[in-house]
Amino acid sequence: MNIDAKRFAWAVALVAVVLYILCALLVWIGGREIAAWIFNSLLHGVDVHPIMRIDIPLIDTLFGLLFTTILAWFTGFMLASVYNKLPHG
Repeated sequence: MNIDAKRFAWAVALVAVVLYILCALLVWIGGREIAAWIFNSLLHGVDVHPIMRIDIPLIDTLFGLLFTTILAWFTGFMLASVYNKLPHG
């Protein structure tokens, strides 16, 4: 069974966009302390306080969204392509 690489890539990109937007909303609504607590928990206790930015300009957020979409699309495409090349048994 082969996976349509482009469709899979768009699915991965869409999921990444949703996660990116949810992350941005978390930082915006929850503030620095809640966001830092969650990210510290996800990163096994690595302290993100010194590198965390809360006042991110809209243009930076939009470019982050664009780059995340491109990277996720490429990742999804490569995953499906590699999967399709592997022997199926």
